[in-house]
Amino acid sequence: MILKRLCEPVFQKPPGVIFSSLYFREKLRELFGTTPEALGFVTSVEAGSEVSDHASSLWNLPYRRNPLFRGREEVLARLHTLLHTGKAAALVQAQAISGLGGIGKTQTAIEYAYRHRNDYSAVLWVKADTPEVLTSDFAALASTLGLSEQHDQDQQRTLAAVKRWLKTHAGWLLILDNVEDVGLLSGLPSTEAGYVLLTTRSQVVGPFARCLDLEKMTPEEGALFLLRRAKCIAPDAPLAAACQADQDRAKALSQLLDGLPLALDQAGAYIEETACSLCGYIERYQRQRVALLQRRGRLGTDHPASVSTTLSLSFEKVEQTHPAAADLLHLFAFLDPDAIPEDLLATGASERTWSGT
Repeated sequence: MILKRLCEPVFQKPPGVIFSSLYFREKLRELFGTTPEALGFVTSVEAGSEVSDHASSLWNLPYRRNPLFRGREEVLARLHTLLHTGKAAALVQAQAISGLGGIGKTQTAIEYAYRHRNDYSAVLWVKADTPEVLTSDFAALASTLGLSEQHDQDQQRTLAAVKRWLKTHAGWLLILDNVEDVGLLSGLPSTEAGYVLLTTRSQVVGPFARCLDLEKMTPEEGALFLLRRAKCIAPDAPLAAACQADQDRAKALSQLLDGLPLALDQAGAYIEETACSLCGYIERYQRQRVALLQRRGRLGTDHPASVSTTLSLSFEKVEQTHPAAADLLHLFAFLDPDAIPEDLLATGASERTWSGT
């Protein structure tokens, strides 16, 4: 109890703050020689959800539930259907949520986990940005699962113990967030006993998973999210709670930002923190688009990277894996985004081949 009280100022989770990865949480647990519960890393009840004691004991999501999450209802329903229909049909593939960086893949996975946590015997979250992060987070599941191998110095034995638990227990949900290399999925445990959900920017996942593409928000969805995020209306208020002028401006801004959730969140944070009006933001965006896309609000802890940073990282990935696709993106940057003639690309490709350049 004394240790817990001493650690509360450091480890207690305030709204909007996320913990470090499972690997570092396990290191902190070892350093203090106590349990994850004592350090505040595991709670029996998360905000906004009712859970059973059994479900909450095997739950390690490092994110709080987003109170502003709206829309995606069809996606969430289809996701649940695909996961469970596939199981009934003996199709033991993982289910992937794919889409552009900033489209809301992680937030959708978080919302799904909170909505359906009582449908699973355990909900386990693993970051998969790199092979090293995937391995360390996966091994750290031994602590969440209460395995004796959690203290083993041999990481391979710890990994084997986690895989053995997944194989011998049924009904779990394993979420792999931000899978950059889908080839890593070949080393995953069998999904026959449980369910695997992953988020990835790649639309090509091969035989390892089925893909569900996440689309941008509609103007109405984007407007509602923006108005709530900017605190122009209450978090649970409908779009009609705003005056007609603000509704129209919010829809226009949603279309201007192409319905990208991260961009809308960033705009809402700016409007809230600077007390800027919707009309004022539109004017500033038209004059200072690059600067605003690079700016991330001080309270953007759930997704700390800005739109500019997120898209730059995505483009770097494209350059590394598909140089020809990067060339096309450079070309498209000089063209109007609507109705680019397909003949332009076909003719250009034949000319390039003929000239040998």
